[in-house]
Amino acid sequence: MKNLSLNPFSIKGITTIFLAFVIAYLAGCEITDPTDGIRAILNMKERTTTASVMFLDSSTDEPIGFSNGTEVTVQITGRDSDKIVDLLNQPSTTFKSSNGFLTFALLDELTPDESNPLRFNIVATAPGYISTSMPVSIVEKEATPIEVYMVNGESLPEGITGGMDEEIGSATSEGRTSGNIEFGTQVEPNTRTSATFKISENTLITDVDGQPLSGELRSDYHLFNSRDVGAL
Repeated sequence: MKNLSLNPFSIKGITTIFLAFVIAYLAGCEITDPTDGIRAILNMKERTTTASVMFLDSSTDEPIGFSNGTEVTVQITGRDSDKIVDLLNQPSTTFKSSNGFLTFALLDELTPDESNPLRFNIVATAPGYISTSMPVSIVEKEATPIEVYMVNGESLPEGITGGMDEEIGSATSEGRTSGNIEFGTQVEPNTRTSATFKISENTLITDVDGQPLSGELRSDYHLFNSRDVGAL
């Protein structure tokens, strides 16, 4: 059998040529920074004035979504709504709860007190619940706890009557009611009162942007008895 031998000088020469080729190739390539053009600004400073909101089912006193993941959508409105930020200090007036809880903040440089309170409204909506709003006044530069009770349309507490997402009539292709519409609540037993709503034929029905709506009309409507604690 013929023995094969390798010349170490030849191997060294091949290696040198290969490395030279790689260096030459890389020299001709433009290597860019993968983070080039990305700008990240994080403000992890603890906020000084916060509002910690808990959304509660008025029938069970349980946080809404704690057991089933229901989210409460929150819109902040009112005089000082432009001073609301999230916990990263980014301006925001729209939030969603997590397991019935929500925390947001106000601009750090503000110093609210009794003579100069910060005022805004919390407008809360959630699937299956009656939409509600609550006025808020912040008078201290600290964490303020807030409880917002919402009524489940499927389990109305005593003192509330009405309906949710009920068909009440229809509108033509021009956005006009096709006939007289009348609907109302049942009689509230404690006060023996009820509410009736009437919409005349040919009434123009539009969305918030003034565009005519057509087709089936559905409504949420309720009567709250102000004499019953459960309805407040």
